[in-house]
Amino acid sequence: MKTIYMIFGCILVFLNSCQMLPGGDQQYDDNSSNSFKLSLNPVSGSLYQYEIVNSTEVVFEFNGEKVESINRSTSNLNYEINMDSIGNLLLSITFGDLKIFSKKGDTEMHADAQNASFSNNPVDVMLGALKDAKLTATITPTGEVINIEGYQELATELMKDLPTDIETRKTAQAHFDKIIGKGIVENNLSQLFGIFPDSTIRRGDKWKLNSRQEGEFNFDVNNFFQLEKINEQKAHISSTSELKSDNTPVTLMGYSVTPSLNGEQEGEYTIETKTGMLLDSEVQSKVKGDIQLMRFSVPVNIKTNLTVKRITQLG
Repeated sequence: MKTIYMIFGCILVFLNSCQMLPGGDQQYDDNSSNSFKLSLNPVSGSLYQYEIVNSTEVVFEFNGEKVESINRSTSNLNYEINMDSIGNLLLSITFGDLKIFSKKGDTEMHADAQNASFSNNPVDVMLGALKDAKLTATITPTGEVINIEGYQELATELMKDLPTDIETRKTAQAHFDKIIGKGIVENNLSQLFGIFPDSTIRRGDKWKLNSRQEGEFNFDVNNFFQLEKINEQKAHISSTSELKSDNTPVTLMGYSVTPSLNGEQEGEYTIETKTGMLLDSEVQSKVKGDIQLMRFSVPVNIKTNLTVKRITQLG
């Protein structure tokens, strides 16, 4: 059982996607009276490739000792754009390179999807299954994720070699739904696309969006965005967010724990003005508090850094 939690915990770091990008210094609109409508409007049939680098540092304090855990991941994600009959985006998602580094105390682990065909490391094999997967997400022009298809098939592939007893598979399925379905897929899409206002805005305008991040811990998030600058090619958006755990019990490493966590998050996004598609972003968060484990209160500090950079665009 502990092996199962370790494997899913490693995969969690994917939190918790040919023309070169336009570059050079460009003049931004400095007339705050001009209004803009920012939304997702990419060309159907186009293909976008992103590099996503995610790092998480977690420090627990227990019995007077600090226990540090570091996870880093690098992944390439491909997004193929299509449209449904009412104007929503149908986003076909495939994974490219997938690499993980994990360090817990003095123990290090490296995993790479390219090693899946010959490796005895179960995390390599699972990353290989992720690389072969194809998911489809339905997203509104304002970035709301309506539906995701394909990750149940992925769950079957990932768990086919696990023990066959019902309880083990039921636990693994529950963790998959939370970590892969909500954590990797839905939260990732929300961070990439869930930033748009529901009306026209001007330079300097602010808007608020509430969201929920689900994974190993669940957070209610108040996001505050501001349009910093914009021209016909690019828009630059900044964000500050307040995170608060919902304090309901969760299962962590096989134990039921009750988190009480609060934090702040800051982000910078550059998007294409015409299509609404992300060019690059960086989001950093700091969370602290404690988790109740049986009769113990365990202090915890979490730092995360997520960078996204578009590599190529076709169409």
